[in-house]
This record gives sequence, C-alpha cells and structure tokens, in this order.
Amino acid sequence: MVMNKFENKLTLHSFEDASLLKEYRAITGSAVGDKEREGDLKTPEGIYFIERRVPQKKLFKLHGPAAVELNYPNSVDRIFRRSGDGIWIHGVDNEDRMKKRFDTRGCIALSNKDILDLVGRLTYQDIPIVIHEKNIEDVKIGLTPLNSPTHRRVEEWAAAWSSKNLESYLSFYSSDFYSKGMNFDKWTSYKKRLNQKYQSIKVSIEDLKILRHGKYAVAVFRQKYRGDSYSVIGRKRLYLIGEGANALILAEESIDDSVSN
Repeated sequence: MVMNKFENKLTLHSFEDASLLKEYRAITGSAVGDKEREGDLKTPEGIYFIERRVPQKKLFKLHGPAAVELNYPNSVDRIFRRSGDGIWIHGVDNEDRMKKRFDTRGCIALSNKDILDLVGRLTYQDIPIVIHEKNIEDVKIGLTPLNSPTHRRVEEWAAAWSSKNLESYLSFYSSDFYSKGMNFDKWTSYKKRLNQKYQSIKVSIEDLKILRHGKYAVAVFRQKYRGDSYSVIGRKRLYLIGEGANALILAEESIDDSVSN
C-alpha cells in the first residue's frame, strides 16, 4: 500500500509487479507533518507493516466497522526517539468526515465501505504501507524494480556474512545502527563472538523485495541461516539509509523472532 497524505489517496498494489489494484480516498492526522511524539495528532511518514486486524471488541464507534494496526513506532522511529503508538487504518463514525482532508488523531481513515473492502483483500502477512507527504520529483516511492543496485547491496551483505569476513560484513552497517538492544559497538562484539563460535556460516536470501521512501528503504526477504550443526529459516527486514552501493543498514527486524543471527 502507498498513502499519499497530500492527495488523500491510499493505493493498493500487487507485491509482484507494483501494478495498481485499488484506490481509496483516505484522510490522515489533523496536524500536518511527520509524527514526532505521542499526542501530536500527526500521521507518521515512513515504511510500516500491518501487524494484525484489530479485534472487534477493541473498536470504538470512532473506528467504524474494522481496523488494522501498523507497527509504529518501528525500529527507525525508535532510533530517532519518535514516540506514540496505536496507529491504525480504520473506518469512521460519521461518513461526513471523509469530506475533510485531515481529521484523525494520527491514524489513516477510510469510508466504512472502503475499510471493509480493504480488510477483505489483505492477507496480514508482511503487508507494507509506504506513507509519504506528497510526490516529489526524482524521489522514488514504493516497490523497487528487481535487480536494482540496492538488491545487489543486500545480496552482497549476505555474501560477506557467509564468507566470515567480519570487516567486510560490518562495513554494511551504519554507525547509528541499533537493533535488539544493541548499538553498533555492541553489535560488533556480538558478531565477533558468533564468528569465532562457528567454523562455517552460510546465509542465503530468497524472495527479496525492497520498498523505498524518501527517508529510508526496507528490504524484506526470507533468510536461511546455517552455522555448523545449527540452521533456521525465517523472515527478516533490513532498514537501509542511502542509495544503491552506498546503502547502509540502520536497523534489523526478525519477524516473529524466527530468524537467528
């Protein structure tokens, strides 16, 4: 999904080729701009993922007939100390609200007909939404074409870790990196220990897709990890700043904690 706040437009695209599947009118936070703190009435801008459909018993009249919850704040938001939570895509208590442009507490709202249509189309497995202020010339938003420089960068990252070349592997990370309670220095120490523990490491990635936003990109893929007699398969996200061969990893997320490092 892509949410253009300026145009009040939420679009649903194929995750295979980015083709347009559906377009909805949508309204966002009553305060204009990128969310910074709890209660500022702004809708966050960045790349987020649907975590779940909100149970009916947790909905108020304000939310209409259905809602899905986004993973705000994500790993990048936490690095930059953005606060708040409870960012949903939901319906409305009064359809007249949809005549406005900005009229929520920070969530994204659709008409009740459209929210029911949307939730009926979602699979709830790694569904991303790219939220941005407006289209800017030369700033690419959404799904990155296959075999882009950033795709190659992620594949090179996996190859560096498989080679056990620690210096090369760590060169893919930003000095501002933070993940799983570790900053870059602690991450370095952690990876050194693993590098010494395993005689061999093999990391391969499948189904790699990269989403772009003006602030950062997110690589989503299925990872196979093998270290000596230990192996695990799971989904992973890398948050990247910079473009192509210069992209650096700012944060990592293992989905459902199913990916070992």
